[in-house]
Amino acid sequence: MRALRLGTAVLVFLTAATVAAEAQTYGRLRWDGVGNSFVNTYRRNGSSVSVYGGSAYKARLNINNPTWGLPPSGQNGAFGPSVDIYCVDFLHAANTGTYNVWFTRLGVDGLTRTRSTNLTAYLKAAWLLQQMDIKPITDQVARSDIHAAVWHMMSGQPTSVRHGSTWTAAGMNYWIAQANANYNDGSVIANQWSVVTDACVSSGGTAGTGHNNVPSDSCAQEFLTRNVVPEPATVILLGTGLLATLALTGVMRRPEA
Repeated sequence: MRALRLGTAVLVFLTAATVAAEAQTYGRLRWDGVGNSFVNTYRRNGSSVSVYGGSAYKARLNINNPTWGLPPSGQNGAFGPSVDIYCVDFLHAANTGTYNVWFTRLGVDGLTRTRSTNLTAYLKAAWLLQQMDIKPITDQVARSDIHAAVWHMMSGQPTSVRHGSTWTAAGMNYWIAQANANYNDGSVIANQWSVVTDACVSSGGTAGTGHNNVPSDSCAQEFLTRNVVPEPATVILLGTGLLATLALTGVMRRPEA
């Protein structure tokens, strides 16, 4: 009877967690450097633009959830360890300070505070970023083309990439075609990726408009990151002590060898 009651309580908490997962998670981002990114030159609206790309940037995140021990406002408290954030936004500049952001888990949260409402585009971008990470960091040609493909799918820019003295769109277009054909091959687990969006985007009324507000939209560029927001069910179990209770009572068992 005791085990049955405990199991019922867990079911109630899990159901509540699923409902809570509908909304994005609020927090803060602190810039932590360009990581292994390198400068390459791209063509945007007929002009040459040299920007960092080809790899993830680094940031430290302050996420408003119980497992991080942060105050309810999410405004103060410790930042977490440095994590990879991948730029998916070619038309806006990075904010290299500390600022408020929304974390939107793909496939779980509604895209109501992101720059785009196109879930498929974000999934294709995640697929491409996984391919970029496979490439050796020394393969700057492939990495530049893959990152250009991400940016082009989200905004239509850039239109070509410079390799040496040659401008070409061939590599970028190849990776766009690969993403279109393979993004749903099972390698991208949607809820393991989060969109990181400057809170300015939604407070300024530009959420869901893609990049149509350039240049009037002065909010920071948008990123994807491998999910750093804990599963809502885990957060609730940890916050209530149920996870420890389950382990002690034997309801949760280790897999047998």
